[in-house]
Amino acid sequence: MLTLLMLQPLPRQCPAVTKYANQDFLGHRPYNTVAQTYGGYSWETFAQINQRVNAFGSGIMHLNEVILGNQQLNRWSLGIWSHGRPEWFISEMSCNCYNLVSVALYDTLGPDAVEYIVNHADIQIVVSSGKKRQEMALHVKLME
Repeated sequence: MLTLLMLQPLPRQCPAVTKYANQDFLGHRPYNTVAQTYGGYSWETFAQINQRVNAFGSGIMHLNEVILGNQQLNRWSLGIWSHGRPEWFISEMSCNCYNLVSVALYDTLGPDAVEYIVNHADIQIVVSSGKKRQEMALHVKLME
């Protein structure tokens, strides 16, 4: 049996991406685990971030529709559980581009509050840093 997957159309491109395509846009300082210090800034351009936002957004839309079987194509909640980093921004911008609701999950609220928020907002997908995955598995009971 052949299954055809339809990719979500790319959102309209922001005028800033066209105007400043090759200019630095989003930077971060990589952490050197051996020296335990932060290095200099590493930058990505408007065009690179735009491509990552569109690719990530298309991926979570595919995950929601094809893998989870959710027929609701917009305004569903995506949880984001991470400290400030480029991937957090890319997740947030993908929500904006694909008409999704981003729900920030914070460590300071404690595991009971995170579980409550995930269940109350009917979050089926959580974007997290690697360190948060184990916490998520231990503390959060996702709705079935």
